[in-house]
Amino acid sequence: MSLFIPTSLMRSASRPFLSRRIAASISVWRTYPIIDLYCMFCGLGTGGTSPAAGFIKGIAGGNKFTATFVIDDIQYHFSGSFDPAVQEFQSNEATLEYSSASQLTTKRDFDGKVGTQDVTITIANGSTIKGPLNLPFNPAFRISGSRTWAQN
Repeated sequence: MSLFIPTSLMRSASRPFLSRRIAASISVWRTYPIIDLYCMFCGLGTGGTSPAAGFIKGIAGGNKFTATFVIDDIQYHFSGSFDPAVQEFQSNEATLEYSSASQLTTKRDFDGKVGTQDVTITIANGSTIKGPLNLPFNPAFRISGSRTWAQN
């Protein structure tokens, strides 16, 4: 058994597709076996992942950082400190991947890597912040910590 999915609606191959409503005006279609069908469809259903654009910035010679993303006209901030201290870094093309807004609340543990070409922070509840560094540096640093999400 197969299901036709418009390729313009496909965003990712990592989450189950649960909606059967497909836009009729899409001209490019592909066939996917139902058993193997995985995609992210506008964050619908359980387990869908939504991307949000933003930035992340670290303070020179320190262990503090801030990341900001706008989702549905609300700014979400993930700021705090980590170990060890790293040199100043910034990514103006950072992406936050998350399943639901409930992941962007309360105190969260995280770990990740800063350098050589990018920054990646994996938050314990499954959301991820990543992006290319504006100015790459060497060596890369493994980081970890615990911070609280805020919104305004």
